[in-house]
Amino acid sequence: MPASTASPPTLQKLQHKVRVRLKRICLFGLRPAVVRALGQLLGRHFYLIVAKDELELLSTIRSLESPDGLVLCAKRSGTDLTELIQKVSSAKRPDSKEENLPIFIFAQPDDTSLPVDMENLGVQGFFQKPGDIWKLAEAIHREFGPMDAGTETDVFRTGPEAVVIGAMKYIEETLTSIRSSTDVCKHLGVTREHLSRQFTRYTGQTLWDFVTTCRVLRAKELLRESDLLVKQISREVGFNCESSFFRAFTKKTRLTPEDFRETQRK
Repeated sequence: MPASTASPPTLQKLQHKVRVRLKRICLFGLRPAVVRALGQLLGRHFYLIVAKDELELLSTIRSLESPDGLVLCAKRSGTDLTELIQKVSSAKRPDSKEENLPIFIFAQPDDTSLPVDMENLGVQGFFQKPGDIWKLAEAIHREFGPMDAGTETDVFRTGPEAVVIGAMKYIEETLTSIRSSTDVCKHLGVTREHLSRQFTRYTGQTLWDFVTTCRVLRAKELLRESDLLVKQISREVGFNCESSFFRAFTKKTRLTPEDFRETQRK
C-alpha cells in the first residue's frame, strides 16, 4: 500500500486502522512521478504532504500537525538552497521542544551548485544519482525505524521493490554492456512485462530511460574530467554509435557534448 496522501479525516481513520501514528513527511520541489514512486516505496506507515510553494512549506512546518521530516529537491542554486534550509530550520513552532527536523535532499542530476556544508545545515541525506529514489526511501525508513512489531528494518529486500532495486544495481554495474531490457530481465529471472510495470511504478521512469540517464551522467563525468574524444566517450558509456549518443545527450541536457564540455571548462 503506498504512502497515504489522504485528507486529515481519512488520515485519522488510517491511524486508527493500523494502530500506529503515521510519520508525516513533507515534500517540496519533487516531480509528481517522483512523489508517486516515493509513496510506493515508503508504504503505509508514512503520510506524504506535498507543499506547492515555499510559503506552504513553512506554514506546514509551523502548523499544529507539523511534519516529522522533510524532502527538498535541490533544483535551485546552492545559495538559494542554503537559505531555504536555514528558513526551514528556524520555522519550528514556538512551543516545539523537538530537535531540528531531519532534512533529505533529492537533487537534480549533475547539480554542481549545492552547498558544501550539508551536515552543518542539518541535512541527514543527499541523493543525486538516478537510482537514488530507493536509497532516499530507505534512509527515511532508517531514520524513523520500524513502525510496528514485525516490520523489517531492511524493507527493500523482499517483495516487488527488490526486483526494481536489483535492476538498478545491475544496470549501474554493467552499464556499458547492456544492449536491451531483455539483458536485465534474464539476469533477474523475471518477465519483461513484470519488470517494466514495477520499474515505472517504483521509480517514475521507464527502465530504458533509466539506462540512458545513467549513461548520460557518466558521459558528463568523462567530458568534465578527461580529454577523451566524444566518439570514445560514446563507446565508453555503452552507446552503439556516436549519433545515438549525440541524440540522447542533447535530449537530456539540451546541449551537445562539445558545448557541455566547453561550459564546464570556462
